[in-house]
Amino acid sequence: MYKVDLNDTMDSDSYQLSPDSSPYQSFNDDTDSTQSPEIIFSTSSDENSVIDENIDNKMITLTIDGEIAGIVAGGGNDIDNHGNQNVVLANNNSGTNISASTSNNGGSDNGGGHFFEGAEKRLAIYFKEDSSNKVLDLRKLTRSQWKNILDLVHCQILNIKSNEHFDAYLLSESSLFVSKRSFILKTCGSTTLLHCLDLILEYVYKIGFDTIEDVFYSHKNLLLPSLQRLPHNSFLKESEYLDKAFNGHSHLFGHINADRWYLYLLDYRPELDCNDDQQQQQQQHPNQLINRNEFFKFEMIMEELDEDVMQLFFNDPDMPITAAQVTRKSGIDSIIPGMVIDDYLFSPCGYSMNGLLSEYYMTIHITPEQEFSYVSVEMNVPQKSYISFMAKVIDVFKPGKFMLNLFVPSINNLRSKQQQFNDSMMIMDDGIGIGLGKNYVNVGNDRQKIKSSNQCLFETMQMHGLVMYEALSCVSIGQYRRCDFQMAQTEHLDIIYARFVSEGIS
Repeated sequence: MYKVDLNDTMDSDSYQLSPDSSPYQSFNDDTDSTQSPEIIFSTSSDENSVIDENIDNKMITLTIDGEIAGIVAGGGNDIDNHGNQNVVLANNNSGTNISASTSNNGGSDNGGGHFFEGAEKRLAIYFKEDSSNKVLDLRKLTRSQWKNILDLVHCQILNIKSNEHFDAYLLSESSLFVSKRSFILKTCGSTTLLHCLDLILEYVYKIGFDTIEDVFYSHKNLLLPSLQRLPHNSFLKESEYLDKAFNGHSHLFGHINADRWYLYLLDYRPELDCNDDQQQQQQQHPNQLINRNEFFKFEMIMEELDEDVMQLFFNDPDMPITAAQVTRKSGIDSIIPGMVIDDYLFSPCGYSMNGLLSEYYMTIHITPEQEFSYVSVEMNVPQKSYISFMAKVIDVFKPGKFMLNLFVPSINNLRSKQQQFNDSMMIMDDGIGIGLGKNYVNVGNDRQKIKSSNQCLFETMQMHGLVMYEALSCVSIGQYRRCDFQMAQTEHLDIIYARFVSEGIS
């Protein structure tokens, strides 16, 4: 289990959460604001060679004798009242020049060209529940507090749907899901997701959480990283930014010179294990011994979408259509039947939805413009066949290529839990009861609870086996062939990555 104690000082810039001091501090405290920025010209679209880290988070156009020289970051103040600023992309993947202007909503347009970065930055943080009887719940954060957080990201709350498991926020740029002890925040465009990290941790500390169990930060390689604000123009810079709060490490899945997926994780810290406390808490609450959906995640990231399909997600003022109509017409409502769907059709184009079904969620985000079309589908709903589920999603969106990433509970961790169940049942069979120091749990009711939890564990292990089997065996699906496949293991997660392309596409 990954754990980072928020009271533990990891370096001079780390959070020190204590009742006597606020954790809120700038990640840029070590930057010399008087230093003259070093201007670096961008001559490629590589994420790691774009902008010097000491340059202010603004993009400006450089011209020489009227000719465009490239994009750099700088301290200019030529931003209009809407947050727009003219920039020019000197190079892109096609080798042609694109004119654009950046804006706070992530879009770009100055009449000559238009671009929107569909790929989402995804941040998920899990907090350790207090071993005392104190009830802690992230959903106690108010809408006003989340607004303060999202203002730093440069996105707004459009709507909220809730059930007993989640508060699901539909955002102007993607989604936010908040559960009792975790949140998932996904934002696209040129949003500054990591800029809100210190404020989130300040609010969470005030609720009463004091230990971080897991951090996941990830995104696909960006098409135009030079349009992003620091630190999001480079995954290396993003990792350095995260390292100021956490001890972590980064993974690259895929090819360095092709489509790829980046992931930042916490380092495992065994000195922070508290197995005795965990076992006692599990024995006190045997029906909560495992949540099979706690870390499970299935995500498909699709590009080069079918043009006719993408036309559904344009909002034509002459032919008005509602988001609900688009959801039905596109077939999105049939991907996970029975979900309560909160959907939004943007103007002039774009679509987002959140879906809730008990402890399960799904979210879909669509950038339909043909030049940079993008669709993501993320959910935690167990499936009888994930290959069949992928086929269903492919049938709805018809991508030219897609990548798949899955988080599955670690088989080693599951086996350890299975042994805990077996030990508990042996104690009961001997008529001893479940020993908790000087306290004993009533065996009658808890025996049934443990059997129920054991069944949940067995189903989780079945799901793990199914995912592994299908991931390893799925070398093609329909017209798509698998180009990349990688696996990584953490203390409690098995991570799977695969990339598929349609025949004739590299």
